[in-house]
Amino acid sequence: MTSGARKPVLRLVGRVFLTVAVVSLLISAFTCFRTRSFLATAARAPGVITQLRVHTSNDSRTYHPVFVFNDSNGNQHEVESSTGSNPSRHTVGEHVNVLYQIPHPDEAKMDGFFELWGISVIMGGVGALDLLLGAGLLVAARLIRTA
Repeated sequence: MTSGARKPVLRLVGRVFLTVAVVSLLISAFTCFRTRSFLATAARAPGVITQLRVHTSNDSRTYHPVFVFNDSNGNQHEVESSTGSNPSRHTVGEHVNVLYQIPHPDEAKMDGFFELWGISVIMGGVGALDLLLGAGLLVAARLIRTA
């Protein structure tokens, strides 16, 4: 393939990377805004991890902590964390801080960086990397001389 023939391919791939970057960065911004809004109005309560639920997918296992806490009315709630890990970052009996919206206590989250900001950070990182790759490919396509 001549350098002139590579130019359209580099442009196309560069544009695909830039498109993915924009979508990823928008998702990151949206989830960041949503988390900030959640934190601004969240009630806090102490909680305890009561079990670790195993989720299996394609021969891999992740352990999702299940925690209980009492809301401001004294009602007990049991919630499974949406984030899991292998090995587990938590142990049964561990005390955790819980954040929840008073009207929706069954959607509570543990007060931890990854639980709150994980998607925002991951999507922001993917977006930044794709932005650099896409821009680099478009610059490379521009620098290629047609024969």
